[in-house]
Amino acid sequence: MPKRSEIKKAQPLDIYLETLSFEDRVRWWVNKKPYDYRKYAYQIDGITKLTADDIETDGRGNLKAVARAVASACFGQIVPFVRFRKYEYDFNKRTKKPYQSRCYRCKARSACKMIVAERISVAQNGLALLDLSNERMFAQGDPEHNAFISCSPHGFRHAILQHGDFEDANAELVKKLRSERQARERARDATYKKRSRRRGYRSGRVDPLYVGAAIAERDRRVEVLQRERLLPQAPRSLSRLPLSSCQFIADVWLCEWLHRWTTPNLRAVDVADWLIQHRRHQWQDRASLQGRVTADRARAKQFETKGFPPLWTPFDPEEAIDAGRVVDASRLTLI
Repeated sequence: MPKRSEIKKAQPLDIYLETLSFEDRVRWWVNKKPYDYRKYAYQIDGITKLTADDIETDGRGNLKAVARAVASACFGQIVPFVRFRKYEYDFNKRTKKPYQSRCYRCKARSACKMIVAERISVAQNGLALLDLSNERMFAQGDPEHNAFISCSPHGFRHAILQHGDFEDANAELVKKLRSERQARERARDATYKKRSRRRGYRSGRVDPLYVGAAIAERDRRVEVLQRERLLPQAPRSLSRLPLSSCQFIADVWLCEWLHRWTTPNLRAVDVADWLIQHRRHQWQDRASLQGRVTADRARAKQFETKGFPPLWTPFDPEEAIDAGRVVDASRLTLI
């Protein structure tokens, strides 16, 4: 069994138990401290009130149906019920006052008691194969009987291991609810990150995902120009563009988009310096680039506005991210 130091902090206890084998899950409840709030989240959304009328069993300890999910790792488990249900009150070391124990506060106590009683009656049939003559393992009748106080959790562990696992409809329902909750959390987190990226872009802090999406859009626009200039109906101003010019126009657009909010009045010399810095200047000097940048900025604007539809469609970085059209932001500077 993994050490507790290896478990992620505040990991839901039932999720951790799912990673263990059946034998290790049973042994877990015999540990000295199976509950640890510093390392495990005991519940996910609190325990729903559940009575014996809200569950359905097959008489053999298998839970076939449950009206509402009980998000607790110990629900219906024999060992934790026998181990902790006898303590009606716990003692608070800080306030020096007693308080009701976990089992007595549980809203699903009556349903849990019914399942445990049925499972005990089934599991005790296997005790004949075990040498437990020195322990009083099972009491006849109600599991709440005082004679249960003398029962040993270790003995129950042996009996359960001998019998095998029980079917549990509640566990399947909890998994479904957790997956739905995780999907909602992922959607909420994605919405928050999207808003954060947009606010950062408008305040001059361009997110690396936006940079990667813009580079991918730049490559796509180069491909569009290369494809359209070879068509017979392409205008002469487009058909005569060489490949290097298609790439340069797209690089000019990339620079303008990245500096749209940080430098609203972007000058041609600023674009030229940026192209030289990121090695997209096609080995031209700064003076030659300024004139070429001015002409290609006009061409890029024409490709975005003229025509129906325009040659270059509007660019939305969030749509590109959702579609997976993102490359590594380190490609901004060519090697």
